Amino acid sequence: MFDCNVNTHVYVNQGLANVVVPSMHNNFPQGDGILQQDGSGLQTAMFTQPLLAQNNIAVFEWAALSPDLSPIEHWWGELKRRIYAHSQQSINVHQLREAVLDSITHRILCVLEEWDSISQQVISHCVRSTRRSCFALLIANDGYPHY
Repeated sequence: MFDCNVNTHVYVNQGLANVVVPSMHNNFPQGDGILQQDGSGLQTAMFTQPLLAQNNIAVFEWAALSPDLSPIEHWWGELKRRIYAHSQQSINVHQLREAVLDSITHRILCVLEEWDSISQQVISHCVRSTRRSCFALLIANDGYPHY
């Protein structure tokens, strides 16, 4: 959504005005929708309130110090912590996309490296144990093999 670091003006002008307000009007033409924000400083700043009021958009009021009940927020938090662990503190959508792609690439390379490091001895052991496992499964009376 944003291709830059987000401040209150960017949030209002690019986020609320261009995305949220039109979406609320399209999805709730009778004005019966309620906007749920997470209570960040950008969303609660006095600069954001007039635009929402002018467009008759009701905002869900969070209780003070309410816990975050959205699982996706926890997932995003974990992703940010992992990216920040690589010392990238200020991040926008493009930087996040690059960081995620770098992370995926790194994980794929790790898997390939580990795959290549499996010795022939380990592979042979796996192949030999398959026959034994099949027989154990066939003769198991209770349906569970006992190796």
